[in-house]
Amino acid sequence: MNQRSPIPVEIVRKVPAIWLSRLLILESVEPWKEIRSVYLHKGLNIVWSNDEASDDRPLLTGHGVGKTSFCRLIRFCLGETTFAHVDLTARIKSEYPAGWIAAEVHVAGKRWSVARPFGRSRSLARADVSVEEL
Repeated sequence: MNQRSPIPVEIVRKVPAIWLSRLLILESVEPWKEIRSVYLHKGLNIVWSNDEASDDRPLLTGHGVGKTSFCRLIRFCLGETTFAHVDLTARIKSEYPAGWIAAEVHVAGKRWSVARPFGRSRSLARADVSVEEL
């Protein structure tokens, strides 16, 4: 049913104030070894997984597939101090000691690339470049 809202709506901006166009998980930056690159779009992005059962695990139906971790990695790129709970952080740092999370973030119409290491190292950010150029 498509009804007009009785509440007047005024569209103030044509693009979101902040949005991510890409999130990358990197095993290392030297040499460049990409684990995953996820492209996002302005507006609603739906994160889902194929539900598959195997001999050693039942059908998951979307639980435990990484949606929360994905959101936490986005928040980490945006400045949150950690990307997981203490035990999971330790396991990720152990598994990927040279790993990084990176994103292309659009703020007030300007593209920024941000890269943050899983371990102890300095984060990087620069406007108007891709993550690869950063």
